[in-house]
Amino acid sequence: MEIKSETKFKKVSSVAELSAESSVDYTLPDYLGDVRKILYTECEARPSGKFTDEGKVEFSGIAVYNVVYLDSENKPTGVSFTSDYDATVKCPAEELAGVYAEPAVTSYNIRLTGPRRFSAKAVIGASATVVTEDLIAASGSAFDGDGVPETLTRVLNMRATDVSERVEREYADVIERLDGAIADEVQVVYTGSDVVLEGASAGEESATVKGALNLYAVVSVPDAPLYFVEKRIPIEETVPFVGVMPEMALIPEGRVVSLVSNVNADETGSEIVISAVVEYAVRGEYNEGVRTVADAFMKTNPTENTYRDYRYTELTECVRVVESMSCEIERSSLPCESLCQVVYLTATPKVEKVSGDGNVLKLEGEMRFSGIASEVCEDGGVAYTGLKFTSPFEKGIKCVGAVPEDVKFELSFTPTVATAIIDAESIEINYTISGNLTLSEPKCASVLTSCDVIGEEKYESSPGRITVYYPESGETLFEIARKFHRSQDSVARDNNIAATTAADGGSVSLAEYKRIYIF
Repeated sequence: MEIKSETKFKKVSSVAELSAESSVDYTLPDYLGDVRKILYTECEARPSGKFTDEGKVEFSGIAVYNVVYLDSENKPTGVSFTSDYDATVKCPAEELAGVYAEPAVTSYNIRLTGPRRFSAKAVIGASATVVTEDLIAASGSAFDGDGVPETLTRVLNMRATDVSERVEREYADVIERLDGAIADEVQVVYTGSDVVLEGASAGEESATVKGALNLYAVVSVPDAPLYFVEKRIPIEETVPFVGVMPEMALIPEGRVVSLVSNVNADETGSEIVISAVVEYAVRGEYNEGVRTVADAFMKTNPTENTYRDYRYTELTECVRVVESMSCEIERSSLPCESLCQVVYLTATPKVEKVSGDGNVLKLEGEMRFSGIASEVCEDGGVAYTGLKFTSPFEKGIKCVGAVPEDVKFELSFTPTVATAIIDAESIEINYTISGNLTLSEPKCASVLTSCDVIGEEKYESSPGRITVYYPESGETLFEIARKFHRSQDSVARDNNIAATTAADGGSVSLAEYKRIYIF
């Protein structure tokens, strides 16, 4: 049996959820004092590699825990430690073309198990986009010999994903100068960073990402309150991307893989330098138009066809979301009655509900805030405390087209720094949400798998004979041609019908044609 139609292509076959746990017991080094009170905790995932084995793909990396606490002398102190993780997703090894995932911390817990000992556990999760190679083939005896069957083809828009090479860039910058300060007496209690990328553009075998790297620190100096410093570094980096196409929706990715702070002495005092290594990549989301055979028949012999339902996913929207937001919190709702300053604050979105309203995707959930605050003591001094609270949020994201009812969504947001403005009754908080949104729609289409000749009956037109046919509602030109064993093109030509095939595989509408002449 000869293969007549064979279409190979690459598609997103599934979006698999992967999860892993990582834990560690950590003891403070001897030069640090005992823990009296924990002020702030944080955990982030830093992926390090991907390993493909038969039937599975393993993502590895470290969970980085940051803890700011008051020691036995009420001195703010910071410490950082790590644990390893491995997250695995099962894949069809014989068809696998690639797996894309951005592991992140979904939950974590840090407990004080002794005056100098922490116990930490993190859950690492991600939505892994599995890309496979596939084949749709139509075969049968109708394709053998000299006869060429009349075929109806259909274009299926199948979601596919390509990822560029990953490249690392190093940054080092002075974020604060302290005149007259002795370097040994300056302590960086906490060091942080985030990458806010605004978009990506295609080049020749490359893509350029633009945005900013934000470096920040909480600093302690003698006889002064804790304070926060930050610096914004504009970013414009190019990464190699073989196969980049104009029709791709390009989503930039940037993650910090290393972060170190140092206090250096200079001629007038000291300076705080933060060094960061950032890894960049660009993900290209697109629909690949795959032409498949939807139907076939012979003009000279009766045929028997076999079909199957082919399920696939079509990309409907893929955007980078960067939105400035704000909220107002009543001071009475916070645990700090005598709050005087918010030293440091982070905002972490948690989306709990997603719904569509026309061409707007509505996100609902809560914003989780965590940080360090100072409050006034009864003796007029300043004490430090941890700050945790939540606020509901809603955000509508405008899409190009209408949001499908059965839409599938992939949504990822990263924590960002927030600023707080305090007045007598409330706190105004400003922050930015930054992340990626991908919408897709499940589809199903009937495709031809075989077309076999049955019997020896020959169909020949009789000279001078004309048949008048009255089309039924919704009947296509191809269906009429098949019924009378004629070429679709010849029926169209004989009736002055445009034979252009629509993108969904159906022929042009016959609603205006009350009768069709078959010669």
